[in-house]
Amino acid sequence: MIRTRSYIPMNQNRQELTEKGLELFGCAVNDDDVHRYISDLIPLHWHRELEVFRMISGAVRMDVGDRSQVLHAGEGCLINSGVLHSFTAQTAGECHFRSFVFDAAILAGAPDSVFDTRYVRPFLAEGAPYVAFSGEDEAFSGAFNRAFSACKIEKTGYEFAVRDALSQILLLAGGKTAETVPAAPAAQQEERMKALLAWIDGHLESEITMAELARAAHVCPRVCQRLFQRYLHCRPMEYCMHRRIMAAAWMLSATDETITNIAVRYAFANPSHFSRQFRRATGCTPSEYRQRARRT
Repeated sequence: MIRTRSYIPMNQNRQELTEKGLELFGCAVNDDDVHRYISDLIPLHWHRELEVFRMISGAVRMDVGDRSQVLHAGEGCLINSGVLHSFTAQTAGECHFRSFVFDAAILAGAPDSVFDTRYVRPFLAEGAPYVAFSGEDEAFSGAFNRAFSACKIEKTGYEFAVRDALSQILLLAGGKTAETVPAAPAAQQEERMKALLAWIDGHLESEITMAELARAAHVCPRVCQRLFQRYLHCRPMEYCMHRRIMAAAWMLSATDETITNIAVRYAFANPSHFSRQFRRATGCTPSEYRQRARRT
C-alpha cells in the first residue's frame, strides 16, 4: 500500500517505528510532499531498513549523518541501515518525493545465501552511509519506476517485481567507485548524536538547558553546540523547540486535549507563548492546525 503522511512515527531513540501490515512483505512505499511535514522538514531519524529515495519535483536538502546534498527532480539515493537522515524542502512550490523503506532480508533471502553473503551483508557492514544517483542515471530511474508501478497496481506476484527492481538498485550502488560515495561518519559521534536526540525526546515535558544537554552527551557545551551544527544545522535550543512543537502538533491532531493543557505539558510559559511559537513553526495557530488535521 502506498502511503502519505505528515509525520514520522519514532520511538524515544529516534528510530522509525515499523507500521502494522508490513510483517509479510517488509516494504513501505511513500508518495508524498515534504511540505506536508511541520516546518517543511522530514525530521532527523533512522531505521534498520534500507531506504531508496527519489525526488519527483522540486528539491530537498538531504542530511545524511554529517553530510548534506541537495537532490533535484529525478535525482535520488540509497540510504544505508542505521544512518541518521533528514530531508528539508528547498523550493516553495511542490516538493514531491517517492521512497521505499524495506527490510534488507527481502533482497538477501535465506541467511548465508549467495545474495546475503556476496551483496547484501557487505553493503550493510561496509557500504557508504548513502549512495546518490543523478537524474541521468536511467538504470536507477527505470528500476525505481518499475518498483513503484508494481506497488501501485499490486497484481498477484508484484512482490517479485519489487524485489527484482530493488536488487538492481543495490547492485548499481555497489558498483559506484569509492570516489563517488561519501565515507562513513565517525561511529562514536553518530551514536552520541542518537543518544542526545533520545535524551531530548525523553525530556520534552520539562525545561531543557544547554548545561543539561551537555551533561547528557558527556561533553562540554561548546562540543554539544558543534554536534548540533554538524548534524542538524541549528542551535540546540532551536531543535528542542522544534521537537516540542512537533509533539504538540501530534497531540492536537490525535487527541481532544485542550490547547492550554498541551501548552503546559510541553513546558511553554503560557498558551499565548505556545501559540506564537506554533504559528512561527507551522504558519497557523494550534486551533487552525487541529481543524485542518481533522479534515484530512
